[in-house]
Amino acid sequence: MILQFIPVIKHNFSSYLNKQELKNFRSLKFDILSFISDRYVPFFNIFAKNTFKGIFLTSSAFFLNYFVIEC
Repeated sequence: MILQFIPVIKHNFSSYLNKQELKNFRSLKFDILSFISDRYVPFFNIFAKNTFKGIFLTSSAFFLNYFVIEC
């Protein structure tokens, strides 16, 4: 029932935004992503050397540390 309204919402949203606003939104999204990567990727690179395995191990270590502290 809800799924049939999704194309209507998507169409109304895309027609509401003109191209300049959409471009500004995309650049804002890129600014947020670049801010996050500038803040946190060097911190992960200390442990991870920019590999998926290292990032996974680092994030799981943080999760386990948080879990042990909270419980």
